[in-house]
Order: sequence, then C-alpha cells, then structure tokens
Amino acid sequence: HKDWKNWLSLVHKFSQALKMMNIKRKAVVGASLALAGVAIYYYPAPHVEGKKKRVVVVGGGYGGRSFVKHIDTAKYDVVLVDKYLETRKQPWLVDVLTQQRSIKFQPQPNYVDSISDRKIVALSMSLPTRVHDIQGECVSINEETSQVTLKSNEVLDYDYLVFATGSVPDTYRVKMDYDALNKTWFYFKDRNDLNALMPVVDQITEEDNIVVMGGGITGIELASELSRRIQEPNKENSSSSLGAYRTVTILEAADRVLPRMDEAVSRAVADHLKTQNIHIITNANITEVGAGCVKLIQQGGISTELETKIAVWTCGVKPDQLLIRLLGTNKVGNHLELTTPASKGNIFAIGDCNQHQPKSAQNSKQQGAFLARLFNSHFTIPDGFQFDNQGVMIRLSDRVYVDSPYFRGAMPLFVHRFFIWLDW
Repeated sequence: HKDWKNWLSLVHKFSQALKMMNIKRKAVVGASLALAGVAIYYYPAPHVEGKKKRVVVVGGGYGGRSFVKHIDTAKYDVVLVDKYLETRKQPWLVDVLTQQRSIKFQPQPNYVDSISDRKIVALSMSLPTRVHDIQGECVSINEETSQVTLKSNEVLDYDYLVFATGSVPDTYRVKMDYDALNKTWFYFKDRNDLNALMPVVDQITEEDNIVVMGGGITGIELASELSRRIQEPNKENSSSSLGAYRTVTILEAADRVLPRMDEAVSRAVADHLKTQNIHIITNANITEVGAGCVKLIQQGGISTELETKIAVWTCGVKPDQLLIRLLGTNKVGNHLELTTPASKGNIFAIGDCNQHQPKSAQNSKQQGAFLARLFNSHFTIPDGFQFDNQGVMIRLSDRVYVDSPYFRGAMPLFVHRFFIWLDW
C-alpha cells in the first residue's frame, strides 16, 4: 500500500497464481486488482511532513507544463495552479496503473484549428499522478510565511514557488478604442479572445474587409486561415474572380513579413499569402485602432485609414504583470531565480513572464525543462540557462514553412500535425 513497487511485486505473484485458476476465479482476482489500484489512487500513503519539499507552480502554459513534466515528483510535492485547468474527476484504470492521467489545458489553444473548426480546440497533456492540480488564480504572495493566496481564498504553503503566467498583448502605446474591443477589433492571445472572435468570423463574407495587425507568425497563420475560411465556400458560387476580392490585409511595421526569420522563407511565405488573395502592407506604423477603422502612417509619411469589418491585433506580447504587481519585478538571474531585495532564492519565473527573449513557446518549454533539471539535481547545475533556437514552423492553408538550423523551406501539412502530436 505504501509503495508502487511492492504493489507491482504483489501483482506478479498473483499472475503466477492465475495460471492455476479457472476463468471465474481469474475474473474475481482481476476485478480485485482493479479495485486495489483505484484504492491506492484515492487513498495514498499518508504524507510525512518534511519528507518532500513542496513546489507550487502558478501557470499551466508551455513553461509550466514543461517544468511539471520534467520535475522528479519522487523528490518534490508538486502543486499546479491554473485558471483554465480542467481534469477528469474520475480516473481511468489505465491512469492508475501507469501513474499518468489526462489533463486538459486551454491557456494556449490551437488557434488555427479553432478558427477552422469553429470551436475551441483543447490541447491535452499527461502528468504524473503525484502532481496535485488546482483550478484557480494567484492573487497575493507572502514571502515571509512562504504562502500563496488564491482568488478562492485558499492558502497554499510552499518551499519553492515557480511562476509561469505567460504574457499579454502589447499595444506599444498605440491609441486604442477599448469601447470597440471584442466588437470590431480583437486580441488573439487566449481562449477568451477566441470566444469573442469566432462568432464574428462566422458572419463575415468575401466582401468584408479584415485587417490583421502584425506580420509575425501568429498574424500570418491567422490571416491565411481566415482567407481560406471565407473564400473556399464561395469558389463554386461566385460568378466573378476571387482575385477581385481583397478580404484580408496584413499590416507589418518592418519592411517584410516575418522580419526575424530567414529572408528566403519570408519571401516564400509572402508569395504563398498572395495566392490566397491576402494583401500585405509593410512599413506600416499603426497610430490608432478604432470602431471599424485602423489608421496608419506608411513609408514616406503617407497617412492611411482602412475601413474594417474585423481588425485583429497580433503585433506582439509583453510579460504578464502579475509578478510585477505582487513582487515589484519579473527579472531573473542565470538560474531563473527571481531577483528581489527580500528574495530567499526560492521564487522562480519561467517563460514569457520573465525578461528573457524571445517570447516564444519554444523558449518557455526550454526554461521549464532547465529549471526542472536544476531542481532534480538539488541545484548543483553550475551553468545558467541558455536558449537553444531550434527553429520555427509556420502553418499556412495546405503546407508548413520551416526555418531551422537543419532545414529551410516548405513541407507537407501533416508534418506540422505530427510535431504538435509529439509535443503534447
């Protein structure tokens, strides 16, 4: 009852005995083993105070889930807190036997598939059974008593605290009409943004103007999917050429889309977007986002106002402000430890919520895995965190474009789905 190894040894002994039993007795023994597994799951060995130090992880995005996946739960008592967390209330027998269970996360849903399928496409992940999960939000921290208070007023004690609260949209001080938010212009960052955007997307036609503000990966993937969704149903019914329509426009401040990527890949992506009748305006300095319009200044100081049915802001992100509000800083040291005057060295920040660049899922996952290794080694790793750029993939209608140290160019769409499946 106290040790899984002892239980598995008992199972082995039973299996030897099963060979000598008839079918009815085998069925009874099998059912008994199943019930024993469920009992072990729900009534684990009593927690010995001080036996394992508690690690509270705030945020279940890419960084948080990477940390939880890699940390040794035999050494630490791990608690994961996330406001979007959804778990199965009843475990399956296979979950009990493998010490794994399925947990659904939606902080970073699959945006393109959600737009395509007209519903939030939830991503799932597997965590060790020993990880405790709580659906909630952190509202305060007491560094002296090492306690976290949740919005539900639940108080959690911690020995180590890991923040992985991600990022929020950065508007770069552009004038925004917030009365029109989620009516004519939208963010595209989390599940709430998708919930607001998708009903409006269902109502648009090939004659409506859509503006995607930002020519980075998110903006390009969104523009491509919106154009595909709008135009494909009208190909058979439209008597005029689709080339006459200009349903989607991308605004990019740099002189080309994907300015941080290889120039050849950027050109190939731009050519692909043109085949989807997507208009690209570069060197576009957005000055105002209002109800049904976007104002910008183009190269040469030319002021332009675009009328829009929908405008979507994907220009960039900044760290979530929770750490700054609660502790006054989000800056971390070489080992991702938070650097505050009163810090005991037991609070860490990983992913987009700290000052590290780039703000990407890849960087967040690498930070989470690094910090878990640091914990598993009892903080004996001398070298600090270094980001290792493995490249990026951009999904457009029928293919993916890859920019990595190993390959640059276009690949079939199934490659993207395969890597998504491997990741989760």
